[in-house]
Amino acid sequence: MRAAVMSLIGVKDVKKTIIIGILLCLLSCAVSFSATYSYLITQTGVSNIMTVGEVRTSIQEEFDPPAQLSPGISFRKEPFAVNEGNLPCFIRMRADYSTVKAGDFCTLTGLDTTCWVKEEDGYYYYKYLHAPGEKTQTAPFSGVHISNDCNEIDLYNFDIAIYAEAIQHKDHDGPHPENEYLTEWQQYHKE
Repeated sequence: MRAAVMSLIGVKDVKKTIIIGILLCLLSCAVSFSATYSYLITQTGVSNIMTVGEVRTSIQEEFDPPAQLSPGISFRKEPFAVNEGNLPCFIRMRADYSTVKAGDFCTLTGLDTTCWVKEEDGYYYYKYLHAPGEKTQTAPFSGVHISNDCNEIDLYNFDIAIYAEAIQHKDHDGPHPENEYLTEWQQYHKE
């Protein structure tokens, strides 16, 4: 009988050990699950918002066209550039004539050599960095004079178109040397 009692006690201990083992496994799983769940819930997302810069210009012109084009007259044509983008930029402008002959008998007057520099490529370069929303302080020229030597036929379909370009300034906060406008345009043409 004693052997039977011992054997009964041994079975009870084994069952108890198994039950305790199962409960410990379940408890361990529950703790692991709650820790993982807590970690996943407390994670926050980060979003990086990037905006694209834009370089865009427009031309505002003060223009007093003559009633009739004729040899020897002068009239006001004063083009300004406006930086409509959201980046600082350098600007250049050019006057294009409707015909090659028109360029021969027209002279641009009132040239501004303080803020603008005319280069060999025919462009007038604005020497200063142009901030967003800003209009150039001056125009590269303020008028046009038609030579006395031209004929009335030379003035047929006569037109002067103003063309403006802008280039982004790469070092927004750095120093601005006097000839930086030209360096930026030269770099642009190399790329």
